[in-house]
Amino acid sequence: MPRLRPPPLHLMPAFEAAARLLSFARAAEELHVTGSAISQQIRQLEDWLGVPLFHRKARQVALTEAGHTFAAVVRDTLARYRSGHAEFLHRHVQPTLRLSAPPVLTHELLIPALADFQQAHPGVTLELEMGLALTDLLSGQADAAVRVGSGDWPGLTAWPLMPCTVTVGGAPGSLAQHPIASPEDFAAHTLIHYRRGVDDWQAVAEGLGLTSPLPHRGVLRLDSELAALRAAEQGLGLMICLLPACQAWFDSGRLAPVMPPRPYDKGYHFVFNPASPKQELMEATHAWVTRAMLAWAPAATPAP
Repeated sequence: MPRLRPPPLHLMPAFEAAARLLSFARAAEELHVTGSAISQQIRQLEDWLGVPLFHRKARQVALTEAGHTFAAVVRDTLARYRSGHAEFLHRHVQPTLRLSAPPVLTHELLIPALADFQQAHPGVTLELEMGLALTDLLSGQADAAVRVGSGDWPGLTAWPLMPCTVTVGGAPGSLAQHPIASPEDFAAHTLIHYRRGVDDWQAVAEGLGLTSPLPHRGVLRLDSELAALRAAEQGLGLMICLLPACQAWFDSGRLAPVMPPRPYDKGYHFVFNPASPKQELMEATHAWVTRAMLAWAPAATPAP
């Protein structure tokens, strides 16, 4: 028998996670509880509402029609709760800003510059998170993000940080053994790919005036820019490097450039939800990120 009163709020996180992940086990892992706890809370919620929310199968679950409807209600409720809580903290407790940035940019540019932020804003807590998606801004899981793009993200405000340049890098030893003086010399090297569904090397070939793919010895596919940097450092292949994020790898000698930097058609942006109540913090953090990036952005990486 369904109850007319809304169900207890403490049951909502388990349902939201299970509905989003379509897995009780993954929801339990995300919320740091047991699978049986997730299952029990969802069963309590279904008993309260008087309708099943999931189709339970042997190794998977799927939302029922009622589950889809209630999931939208819960997502909106939790999003408003999180944003309201963030606004409360900003006004009455320690101001906090959660900034999401690509892993290489975070490791190489932002973390070394944290002392500058802490000195300039001693009363602000800055939480750095590594990521590439923008959906976390709309859901309130992050306040702002540093992203590479054209600056046009629907529903979000994007403040320019600086333009990108791009070069090709490899281990100094590998390039000394097999130097590159012309496009044909790439044939002695492996090409590292780290962006799924995108052939960045085709753009390099076109930039060198080739109408055919760049010659190469082999292909190495990795799942992140940081993994690609480490592979290139070890002499496993050449990679396409965005600057200034990768600048420290050239400055330290871990990588050597194959060619001078070239303009890239996308730039770095500071992206946030315009409805955020943290406008002053946005301005301060945008200024800090800009300083951190300019510190690693010389006019050009030395040519080989």
